[in-house]
Amino acid sequence: MNIKTTFFISLLSCPFLTNCALLKKVRPLKQYNTSWQQNETSSSKTSPHLFVDVVIIHVEGSTIDWKDLKKQFQVAHKTFKRQGVMLNLIKAIKVKTPRHWHKINVDEVNGTQETGLDFYKTIEKKKKKLSKKATKHFSHLIQDFENKDRTIFLLTLNEISMGILEKNEGRDTYRVKNFKVGGYSFPSYIYQDRIPSHLRGVITLGRKSKTNSIMAHELAHKLINASHEGGSSCPKFSGTKIPGILGYTGSTQILSGVEGRFHGERLRKSPFVYQIKNDKKVWNTDYQKDGVYSDPIYGKYIMTPVCP
Repeated sequence: MNIKTTFFISLLSCPFLTNCALLKKVRPLKQYNTSWQQNETSSSKTSPHLFVDVVIIHVEGSTIDWKDLKKQFQVAHKTFKRQGVMLNLIKAIKVKTPRHWHKINVDEVNGTQETGLDFYKTIEKKKKKLSKKATKHFSHLIQDFENKDRTIFLLTLNEISMGILEKNEGRDTYRVKNFKVGGYSFPSYIYQDRIPSHLRGVITLGRKSKTNSIMAHELAHKLINASHEGGSSCPKFSGTKIPGILGYTGSTQILSGVEGRFHGERLRKSPFVYQIKNDKKVWNTDYQKDGVYSDPIYGKYIMTPVCP
């Protein structure tokens, strides 16, 4: 089935959509050749590897071109392969949408929040949820793939803004500040069940990467399910001066054990990860508490306390 046929079927069925007319605004332009990666992944399926399915949706007008996306994917692929996890790029397509779709405020978050809790507990109390606009546009951009809630969708959108908590000076409270991000992973430790299940694999990419590491960084947030943290650095809202893949240094290093905050172990426990058994995909156990940082699927791979 070719890309135009797939979109035509989506127009008829309009899964997850309440207004089919909007889907017509997503027009397929081309499907990229991804045989360079699929050949490597296929050869690995006879070995005991772990896999993550990935789809790239390149939106016309993006600041990121296909050449840059390909470089970033190759860096990400090598990064996770070192941990025994193969990124399986099942499709990469280019689509045309209305220009204003590139500018989205993606979430809704409450105002100030008293603290006294650890970092992740504070985030859980904020109860962030995906905005209606983001929910609508992302639903239109994502095609009707099988296992949508277990697939990573990389969307290139230029002006994504999100809300963060910023501490009020001199007080033990936080306020919400909206700002534009170069990439965003919509991790489960933030959104839990407040993001539709078919969209929980969405990641947005909004700018080129000098080190070709932004894609790997955002994938790590999604698959490790942790904030900006690494080594002896406690979780923070900003990745400045944070070592490793979850920081802003351009590093793609993923550490394991307590000294690595169990990042390697958490990656391999991700619900987006599967094995091939008897020619069938067998996914890891899904989240048991909506994907909070301390979700039971991670077992002993939870930092307690979060900031030793």
